[in-house]
Amino acid sequence: MAEATRSQEVRREMLEMMKEFERKQELWRRESEEKAVKSFADLKSLIGGLSLQNQEVMTNRGEERRWENQLGHSTKVDFPKFNGGGLDGSLLWVEYFFEVDRTPPEARVRLAALHLEGKVIQWHQGYIKTRGNEAYLDWSEYVIALNARFGQHVFYDPIVDLRNLRQTGSLQSYMDEFDELYPRADIKESHALSFFLSGLIDELQMPVRMFKPQTLADAYSLARLQEIAVAALQNKPKPVSKGPSLYSPTTNHYHKATPITSISQNATNLSNTTFPKTTNAGLLPLPPSTNIPKTNPGITTRNHRNFSNRDLDERRAKGLCFWCDKKFTPGHKCKRKQLYVMQIQVETDGEGPEGNLQMEGLGEEDEQIQLSLNALMSNEDSQTMTLNGNYKGRSLFVLIDSGSSHNFLSSKVAKRVDCCWQKARGIRVTVANGHELHCTALCSNFRWRMQGQEFIAEVYVLPLETYDLILGTQWLATLGDISWNFNTLQMGFELNGKPYLLQGKNKLQERMSPWADKLKGLVEQPGLFAIQDLSDATLWAIQAFADVFEEPTGLPPVRDYDHQIDLKDEAGPINCRPYKYAAVQKDAIEKLIGEMLHAGVIRQSRSPYVSPVVLVKKKDGSWRLCVDYRALNQVTVKDKFPIPVIEELLEELGGSTIFSKIDLRSGYWQIKMHEPVVPKTAFKTHEGHYKFLVMPFGLTNAPSTFQSLMKNIFQPYLRKFILVFFDDILIYSRSFSDHIHHLSIALQVLRENLLYAKSNKCFFGHSSIEYLGHVISSEGVYTDPQKVATVRDWPTPITLKQLRGFLGLTGYYRRFVKDYGKIAKPLTDLLKKDAFHWTEGSNQAFMALKQAMITAPVLALPNFSKEFIIETDASGQGIGAVLMQEGHPIAYISKALSDRFQTLSTYEKEMLAILMAIKKRVTTPTQQAWVAKLMQYDYEIRYKQGKENVAADALSRIQPAELFVLSTTILNTQLYDLIKESWGVDPELQKIIKAKEADPSAYPKYSWRGEELRRKGKLVVGVNEQLRREILNSFHDSPTGGHSGVYVTTKRISAVVYWKGLRKFVREYVRNCSVCQRFKPENKPYSGLLQPLPVPEGVFTDITMDFIEGLPKSNGKTTIFVVVDRLTKYGHFMLLPHPYTAKMVAQVFLDSVYKLHGLPHSITCDRDPIFTSVFWQEFFKLQGVSLQLSTAYHPQTDGQTEVVNRCIETYLRAWQAITQANGQTGSH
Repeated sequence: MAEATRSQEVRREMLEMMKEFERKQELWRRESEEKAVKSFADLKSLIGGLSLQNQEVMTNRGEERRWENQLGHSTKVDFPKFNGGGLDGSLLWVEYFFEVDRTPPEARVRLAALHLEGKVIQWHQGYIKTRGNEAYLDWSEYVIALNARFGQHVFYDPIVDLRNLRQTGSLQSYMDEFDELYPRADIKESHALSFFLSGLIDELQMPVRMFKPQTLADAYSLARLQEIAVAALQNKPKPVSKGPSLYSPTTNHYHKATPITSISQNATNLSNTTFPKTTNAGLLPLPPSTNIPKTNPGITTRNHRNFSNRDLDERRAKGLCFWCDKKFTPGHKCKRKQLYVMQIQVETDGEGPEGNLQMEGLGEEDEQIQLSLNALMSNEDSQTMTLNGNYKGRSLFVLIDSGSSHNFLSSKVAKRVDCCWQKARGIRVTVANGHELHCTALCSNFRWRMQGQEFIAEVYVLPLETYDLILGTQWLATLGDISWNFNTLQMGFELNGKPYLLQGKNKLQERMSPWADKLKGLVEQPGLFAIQDLSDATLWAIQAFADVFEEPTGLPPVRDYDHQIDLKDEAGPINCRPYKYAAVQKDAIEKLIGEMLHAGVIRQSRSPYVSPVVLVKKKDGSWRLCVDYRALNQVTVKDKFPIPVIEELLEELGGSTIFSKIDLRSGYWQIKMHEPVVPKTAFKTHEGHYKFLVMPFGLTNAPSTFQSLMKNIFQPYLRKFILVFFDDILIYSRSFSDHIHHLSIALQVLRENLLYAKSNKCFFGHSSIEYLGHVISSEGVYTDPQKVATVRDWPTPITLKQLRGFLGLTGYYRRFVKDYGKIAKPLTDLLKKDAFHWTEGSNQAFMALKQAMITAPVLALPNFSKEFIIETDASGQGIGAVLMQEGHPIAYISKALSDRFQTLSTYEKEMLAILMAIKKRVTTPTQQAWVAKLMQYDYEIRYKQGKENVAADALSRIQPAELFVLSTTILNTQLYDLIKESWGVDPELQKIIKAKEADPSAYPKYSWRGEELRRKGKLVVGVNEQLRREILNSFHDSPTGGHSGVYVTTKRISAVVYWKGLRKFVREYVRNCSVCQRFKPENKPYSGLLQPLPVPEGVFTDITMDFIEGLPKSNGKTTIFVVVDRLTKYGHFMLLPHPYTAKMVAQVFLDSVYKLHGLPHSITCDRDPIFTSVFWQEFFKLQGVSLQLSTAYHPQTDGQTEVVNRCIETYLRAWQAITQANGQTGSH
């Protein structure tokens, strides 16, 4: 039983094992099948990929490709053939083919070679022979070679073609041409948008501009909509009053309407067309009509003829004239030649035939006023007249338009007009093309001036873009009988009983007006320049290069002349502390930094270099941010690029008759900094650390870099028709036709080098022009009138400084004045030491030199192909010479003879004059360095009289010693009373006082006010020797006087009092002073040569120090600690007790010197135990201060402090001797 039970259990376990085995077997089978399916799919995918790649490789060898997109569609793509023509279009298509086909770069040249034809195949074979296997050719290099051989000519400029493109046919054809040129021009979309709008015809351009499109797509869409609107208007019957339609719907083609002439084309006087005086609303005759009767015989109504679209087509097909029903042929003229007028149309309310015509009582009814299309579109073909006017000094561009019914004022001008404005309700202004403009305001008494006469009229305000003021028939009717000649653009009428003539501007001047506003190069300067009439070719040259006058965007391109900063080998990073500024200046700095960051010329920096910033005020009161690079310039290796000499430049202009000048915009910022040296330009402000990406102002080699760039790009044209002096470019020509060509070359060079000019500083096509302080014309070169005016108004010099300024200004133009040296000899003699005494002879020479400058002749420009003549002359006082050519002076030179040369014989003086005339002036490297230094700044020097510049003039005359004297020199009351008493016993002073009381203008150097006699503000001392000795005793022997020398004592006394022979009296007094003789040392030069210390670079950057010991005790102190600045000689004197330690001295130094000037770079001192102590050495070593100890027993090393010590000791010794002799106790 037990065995049976056991057998059943075994059987049961075996069955369960069999089931488990079958289950696992099934699971394994399923997993195997899944793995097999996945492996098969992967293998299938791999095979499919290899097959696809093989198919692509095989397909690359054929002429056709089939590209399958993600949707599975197949598109046939043909590789273009190329036979040498239309390379630009072919390359665009080939590049797109490569992108879509994903052709690998190494296969592109081989694939393109299969599709070459004709002469291109021969060129390709030659190219392969010189370059090697096709498999290794670079596609980009291949394209460059193709362009060089089969591309457009080197002078081809797609930008010019795009700018000159104009719509002459349908809008669709114009857009097709534009789309063909636009990809080649490589310009921004905003520029392309401007070109597209400028090329549209008038019927489309202005309406599209009103919507201000931002993209080309918007402009395309708006232009198409406007074209549809114009076509729709043609299908609507309307009166025809201006001639044939401007648009033909059958041909979808625009054409200009032929203007209707009101006078004979052969008219030559002002009486050709006379408008009779009338009071009707219409001034000119209207088109004839028999269809519509007049509603009122007293009012002129609008006569018109209605044509439907079918009528227009029928008349056009029959070739009939729209006006006289005669056969229309080229040159056809109607028998009735009249100028038709647009009139006011007022909707009446039925109360009367005339309706409401009063402007002052405008009601809710809509009033219709008509404006000609010429006024809105600035159509040059209409019989209108433009001229300049002004309103309270502001210029107005005025159009006199007989096709407009009323007067209109631009809304922009109306905002600046002081007039009693009235709200205009319900006034609609209808334009000739059917559009309506709404008038919002009117002024019934607007006053303006035209050509010297004031006018008054009623004006309506409209948003005008082309003109500031439009005068219609409403204004013409007020003038009475008018004689108007459209050939000469002259209008004659009577004004206040007198004949008056208005002269209009010609069409060329009208076209030039917007460019004159943009370029500012044709500005009017009284007495110097006037607007020149430029020809169409010159106008084209300026318009074609408008991009040169734009604001630059982005950084300049990388050039070979990017600015580099090479430092000396021993130079480390420059780190200067920033300057302190007030809150207002900090706001200005933050604003300027923000603008520079936005412009991209600077960026944040982490450079170890730091230079401080300086704010400089401009002429308009705004600030300019400059960087003080003086420390960086000190360690920079200087360039030696030659700077041109102005006189040598002017010599190249001989024979020129027309000139243009171009001034670059922020010239330095148009040169990029060399990338590795950008950190050296870093500067720090109160808010951050920045560095320049472009060349900043202030770098020592910046002028050389700029001049080298300009000379390089203009090298082929220099001394032929272009002169370059930094950012001033002069173009000069012998004829106007040559000048157009030369100007185009100069502007093209700027365009190719991405250099931008500043429009408001450019001048084009002038017969005379100011250049580098001279005025150049076809007649020659002469002085700048502004400089001559300054000489003319120069006051009589009363100081040596004023005389030097006058001679410096006139000396710059001495080549224009004959015998300049002889005329100026009495004045130059006054420049000698102690020789400034203005006499009648000096005044005569002064006035003669001013007159010579005012009447300076125009010097001819030299022609080096002709003979030069030198005329010389010599006299007892001077020599002179004239350089002449064909009888015209080119330059004058003269020189006054010194005493040594005045003893020469007449023959020797004549020889000396010839030698001076032919001697060539050598420009030294020092002069070149000075010129380069000055040219990096944007500055202007103006003379200002002392009375207008009181603060600066007074500060410039105060010496540091005098500043100290002013605070310590005071006359005591007793001396003051004695001085007043001296006037009564001095006969000469009594005479002066009586004369001043009778006539205040007598004795101009003296003044008598408040019972005080003064000479130039100083008290006058009478003849009283005892009083004068007491004054000297007060100034010389007192503690403040300190027994000073003759010079210092004289200066102190002359600042307060005056008497004749003051200096001589002081000299005798000091010479006889016993104290000075006993205690003052005798100065003798050293017998050997001394090596000076290096000159300090800044104030208190290098100092000396020493001690004066063994002094009598004063307030517990017996030692003076002396610290002297080696640059300014300014000293600090601190008292110390004895004994003193190094720590005590260091603390005194920090409290008295460091807090005022900061730590110095170096300290020069002797080998005092304090200065050689460990504490002193380590303390200044940690602060980075260099200690320079003198050699033992050689006090000359610290000579500066020794001299100061000697002065103090002399003063104390003299004062102590006096106090001891008087039994007093002195203190110091």
